[in-house]
Amino acid sequence: MLTLSKPNTKVPMGKLLPFLFLIIIFSGNVSAQNTKYPPVAANDSSYFNAADKAEDEKDLPKAIYYHTKAISIAKPNSGEMKRSLVYRGVDKFFVGDVTGAIDDLEQALKMKVTNSSIYGMVDNNHIEGKFNALAWFILGDCYTTKDFNDAACFCYSKAGELGYEKAYKRISTYCNK
Repeated sequence: MLTLSKPNTKVPMGKLLPFLFLIIIFSGNVSAQNTKYPPVAANDSSYFNAADKAEDEKDLPKAIYYHTKAISIAKPNSGEMKRSLVYRGVDKFFVGDVTGAIDDLEQALKMKVTNSSIYGMVDNNHIEGKFNALAWFILGDCYTTKDFNDAACFCYSKAGELGYEKAYKRISTYCNK
């Protein structure tokens, strides 16, 4: 028998087991790997690669999960963080979470990359341009779905200035009226 805090109170172990089981389940490590998705090495590149594979498989919730994991461990203002913010924003847009997409894309656009190991030794300005162009374009699509056409046109224009060719088709569709 197990003795509780009251010296004369004894509870048979058989009656405590269900409660102990629940305590163990609900007090587990909250940062443990989500069992819904396979574990990967705990680094931002592995998480990004898993997200990229999930996107190829058209499993956007899984991709969002892995991008979130990558963001949680990426260095602040890194190319890796910006990349995962932009792609998570894109994925959120395509699953219908337009507000979440706007939040991620705006956060990525405010970020100035100061360090990165993406693509070897490519300079940070190249990374900024590449990801900002996509972020502006999808942000324009987000604003279009909310009927904020002036904001969308501004975003498409910024994407076009950064070399995102598809932006010009959107500009001709939504902005030159």
